[in-house]
Amino acid sequence: MSNKPIFYDSDVLICFLEIDGQKILKKLFSKVIVPEIVYVELNRKNSPQNVKDNLKVLIGEGFVEIEKIEFATPEYYDYTCMIEGYWTNDQPIGFGEAATIALAIKHFGIVASNNLSDIDDLTRLEEIPILTFSMIMSFALN
Repeated sequence: MSNKPIFYDSDVLICFLEIDGQKILKKLFSKVIVPEIVYVELNRKNSPQNVKDNLKVLIGEGFVEIEKIEFATPEYYDYTCMIEGYWTNDQPIGFGEAATIALAIKHFGIVASNNLSDIDDLTRLEEIPILTFSMIMSFALN
């Protein structure tokens, strides 16, 4: 796999955490980086308990890192523009998607998301590689 940092949206992580597929992630990647807003999404009251529990274990093991987007930083500006729709013809994108893209821009990283309709134009524009659950599973099979 790439040496670039990978920033995960909730939709990709849920696919692994829901089925207790953490071993797959651990086998392929050295760590998982989750924007703070994605961490909050995964821990909402209506999130499946096994998703919350599995995430908590991975954080405790140091495999999952949570990264904040600090106020008044370039990535905060990028994030705000994306959720307000300024970069996408007045079509705001989701908070998690925007956070992963903003952090990938900052760190020259990769975005892991299944929501291609939200991220495709921006990741192409910024030349950010993307990973989906299907792509990760394909790597795992090889």
